[in-house]
Amino acid sequence: MMFLNPPARLRALPDRWANLLRPLWMILFGLAILTVIISTIYAVRATYWMQPVIYQYGLDFDVTTEGDLKVGTYAPRERSRPCR
Repeated sequence: MMFLNPPARLRALPDRWANLLRPLWMILFGLAILTVIISTIYAVRATYWMQPVIYQYGLDFDVTTEGDLKVGTYAPRERSRPCR
């Protein structure tokens, strides 16, 4: 069985390559952060936003983690009755 022995220390990149890769790395890192932020906004919006067409008919839906879609009637919060 053959084992791969990596060097104890990697070679430094030439300055020419480092100057090209540094801005590329920053752009890709920024895009990754932007993707996480947009995905979070989308997930929160999809979770807590009631769709007008569904709300119009008094329905509500829930998508489970297994992918099942459950549709039912919307149960609005009732006003609390004052104690007597």
